[in-house]
Amino acid sequence: MYRFQRKFVFTHSKKGVSFLYMEGIKVSLLATSMRGGGAERVLADLANEFSRIGLEVDMVLMRAEGPYLNRLSKEINVVDLKAKHIYYDGLPRFIKYIAHTKPEALLSTINHTNIVAILSKQITNVKTKIVVTEVNHLTSALENAESIKKKVLLPLLIKNLYKKADFVVAVSKGVAEDLVKLANLDPQKVKIIYNPLPNDLWTKAEELVEHPWLSEQKEPVIVSVGRLVKQKDYGTLIRAFAIVRKERKGKLIILGEGKERWELEKLIRSLNLEDDVDMPGFVDNPYKYMRKATVFVLSSIFEGFANVVAEALACGVPVVATDCPSGPREILENGKYGFLVKPRDYEGMAEKIIKIIDGHRFYVPKEAIDKFRIEFVAKEYLKLLL
Repeated sequence: MYRFQRKFVFTHSKKGVSFLYMEGIKVSLLATSMRGGGAERVLADLANEFSRIGLEVDMVLMRAEGPYLNRLSKEINVVDLKAKHIYYDGLPRFIKYIAHTKPEALLSTINHTNIVAILSKQITNVKTKIVVTEVNHLTSALENAESIKKKVLLPLLIKNLYKKADFVVAVSKGVAEDLVKLANLDPQKVKIIYNPLPNDLWTKAEELVEHPWLSEQKEPVIVSVGRLVKQKDYGTLIRAFAIVRKERKGKLIILGEGKERWELEKLIRSLNLEDDVDMPGFVDNPYKYMRKATVFVLSSIFEGFANVVAEALACGVPVVATDCPSGPREILENGKYGFLVKPRDYEGMAEKIIKIIDGHRFYVPKEAIDKFRIEFVAKEYLKLLL
């Protein structure tokens, strides 16, 4: 099943992991930084799991900065390229790295680092196996892009370069189908691997919440987590909450930071919701907020996987999510484990929120969560990398 199988020591566990330890294999992971996005968190957790089972792991960063640096285990070798720009000086510095190091395999994520990874192999002609991960529904992301470079140049690079990777990982079926169509990729080369849940999620979810609306919960509390950007469409959530507040008591907490803050605060004031909506900004531990919430809501117009939906399920909170491309429908099993509503449909969203406030619940079996555990996800990646 794997290359270098002689270097694997096989075992079994209650979690179904069919290997425990690998030795003598070097794997590199590439990212721009560890600045706190979902993709960076996933890469950090994969690096830790690869290291735990015995791989020699390099985390190669254009700039070694960001909160998730502290998430990396001490066994991982952090390589700081100290690049100011991913292409101008980042690409030549990474070319030198891969030509000198020649890892057995390289895993990259996010468009631009994927392009750097593939170009570097083409230029150096090393035998390193290249696996790139696409985390976005590209058609939706490109349609909503604000720069000509992203709208025109990026799809050209993806179409010409992704086919030269050994494998392209899509984080959902929707992303995979879109990739095959957009980049004209061989479907056999595109593999679906869901993002893993943070391995410390359950521990962090049990921590005390300082927010008064949750620590002294007197009313239902709606929680949402994500950057304050157009993609997340918090305007729809706030409008939905305005409808909810006319019919039920309740509060809304939106965790995250971004350039849409001023517009959202303006909307909140126009709807007279200042006393009932709080946007505390980015928090290190959103899971303790999720666990105490009455309902978790995702209002995005597009996603790649929607990590927060899987995280909310793992925290045991009922979910209302937009049926956007892509991820939520797959995570919620076509609405079996949570409510799905049309993107931008604030009236439909309000209706489903009220149903949960009034007591509607979903049964979410253990196996619905287990497929997102890091042990399972890492195993799927290793099938491609080695």
